[in-house]
Amino acid sequence: MLPFDRATQFNIFKVHPNSILVPAKTRKKDLAQMTQCLFLYIYCFSMVWIHGGSFRRGYTGLYPGSNFVAVGDVILVTINYRLSALGFLTTGDNRIKGNLGLYDQRLAMKWVKENIAYFGGNPKSITIFGESAGGASVSAHTLSKGSWELFDRAILQSGNMLMPWAIMTDSYIKDGLKWFLGKVNCDNDENVLECLRNVTEDTLKIAVNSKEFGGIWTAPNVDGEFIADKPQKLWEDRDVKIQNIIIGITKDEMFVGQQQLLQKSTNISYYLKNFEELLKMHFKNSSKAVHEKARELYLPKCIPSYLEALKPSVAFESDRWMICGSRQEAKLRSKHMNTTNVYVFQYSHAPLASYIPSLYPYGVFGFAGHALDVEVRNSAFYTERASVIQ
Repeated sequence: MLPFDRATQFNIFKVHPNSILVPAKTRKKDLAQMTQCLFLYIYCFSMVWIHGGSFRRGYTGLYPGSNFVAVGDVILVTINYRLSALGFLTTGDNRIKGNLGLYDQRLAMKWVKENIAYFGGNPKSITIFGESAGGASVSAHTLSKGSWELFDRAILQSGNMLMPWAIMTDSYIKDGLKWFLGKVNCDNDENVLECLRNVTEDTLKIAVNSKEFGGIWTAPNVDGEFIADKPQKLWEDRDVKIQNIIIGITKDEMFVGQQQLLQKSTNISYYLKNFEELLKMHFKNSSKAVHEKARELYLPKCIPSYLEALKPSVAFESDRWMICGSRQEAKLRSKHMNTTNVYVFQYSHAPLASYIPSLYPYGVFGFAGHALDVEVRNSAFYTERASVIQ
């Protein structure tokens, strides 16, 4: 039973807590972050929230928990962890193994396990949850034996380790490291680790804030310790924590990556050409039959507007980068872990406005895009200050 009235059709606008979106202008952009970030917030009146941000940005201050604890009997802990080069830079060998951000998360989870009882929490009933990179982080803990005893349930929102962006490949590690070391003047130094330790904060900021850094992948890697093997191999070996889990996505996840097209043209053919280019890029080594099957699956017979013409590209990219990975984990858990519950949700609400100006500067055009399940006004995390940076 809902603790509030269901949202109704309206003429005069009526607000229902936690059930509908309230239209408003975009939020403030200048939200501060800092490098001295390893502290956590505890909200009383146990769940541990791991924020997203592509493993390179974000902090707990974007997710005030007062609303969250006001609507349920729960203690909420939101944690910070090292990001970007500070948290995930790796040399691909024993010199710099990376995954420091994941170790930060584990340390925070250990603290919660040992101390949550002092706040009225149950150390034997801890749920970790996160969205985007936060969801992938939660997934990493389900794959890492050192984290298993620290939590009991998990919620993955728009992120897991089976998604292609969630873990760095060897080629990305090599190319990204070469670029980064050159940017901070450590590319010719024999002792790379010592050189990096002497890089000033200003030099580091210039590197990570440069346009080129946007193309550098910072994410977890298979280090042989925290992540013992490739996620697919760990699943094959059933080397995964067994627990109740919720796995969710938004319907139009990758509108976030396609929205810029709306600023370029209102011509339907422009969007159909973009869709064909995506197919060629993803299926470049596949037969014509595969291309035809993809067209049959994603292209509707009637396309009345340019917004409708954008939908095939959004759907294809959403499946490719997000939705297939979520479905794959749900199926694996349902098949091989039949002693636990697996719940799956799809967030399909198309809001009237977005409160993430850094993510959706032009609006959302009726798409249920990435992170909108977290930022919707009147959601558990929303306050006047709240905005999700991805």
